[in-house]
Amino acid sequence: MLKGKKLYEYIGKNEKTKAIIKITKAGTGAPAREPLMDKDTHHKVIKEKAKKEEELKKMQEDKEDFSNSVWAHPPDLKTKLYGVSDIKWK
Repeated sequence: MLKGKKLYEYIGKNEKTKAIIKITKAGTGAPAREPLMDKDTHHKVIKEKAKKEEELKKMQEDKEDFSNSVWAHPPDLKTKLYGVSDIKWK
């Protein structure tokens, strides 16, 4: 911003406009960007993410494989439900 100019020349004359301005010394450049969340919240989010990953890993290890079970095979299940599993043709 230049010294002789008014603020409305940069942001306009709209009354509903909200401007957040950070003042620094001349020649220092743009101010540093603020973090999106504070340190405590960031640590909580990281802990929750690690906990969920741990639970998912544990669930995948405990997962049983039913693909070879008779009751889990869809065509066999259908024939059992309809009661046509013991039909013999001559």
